[in-house]
Amino acid sequence: SKLRIIPNGISNEFTYQAPEKNKRNSRNLLQIGTGPNKNLERIIAALNGLQCHLTIIGNPSESQIQLLHLHHVQYTIKSGLDRNQIVDEYRACDALLFLSTYEGFGLPILEANAVGRAVITSNIEPMLEVAGPSGFFIDPNDIEQIRAAIARVLNDTAFRQELVVSGLKNASKYHIRNVGLAHEAIYRELALVKPR
Repeated sequence: SKLRIIPNGISNEFTYQAPEKNKRNSRNLLQIGTGPNKNLERIIAALNGLQCHLTIIGNPSESQIQLLHLHHVQYTIKSGLDRNQIVDEYRACDALLFLSTYEGFGLPILEANAVGRAVITSNIEPMLEVAGPSGFFIDPNDIEQIRAAIARVLNDTAFRQELVVSGLKNASKYHIRNVGLAHEAIYRELALVKPR
């Protein structure tokens, strides 16, 4: 009865911006992180044959770079970005791929929600809870399912827009102001507790 759970909050920099027509010849997907739990190898395999561009924020290993070439994936690697540059990468993408095999929370889901981009994510916790109705949930271990999900989000404009609208609603629950008010409420409650 004494337990309170307050989620992470989304910083004010992450605000909605309508997507511009991509300057590249293909659609842009955003991948944040390259560690073992980020599932980059399966994502790369799933992208084989799809007409899209993958932007990776992080430092891929040599074996991951070899896989990108093996599967003929068009890609860009970026690292050392400040927060505003990361916001720009969200705004430049059409969808976020967040297909981790495990996570502690999953803040990139909410950041993509807040900016107004579709999210394809894993059908496991904590992604199920964090993304709520805004996520397109799939099995992160199933390469064919990943490929089909990416193709649908890129090619089905109405479905992608549904994800964006529900994402904006989901992000509002995690706004940094709401998280701050939740902390304030706990401190006010504690201030009323008489010492024993």
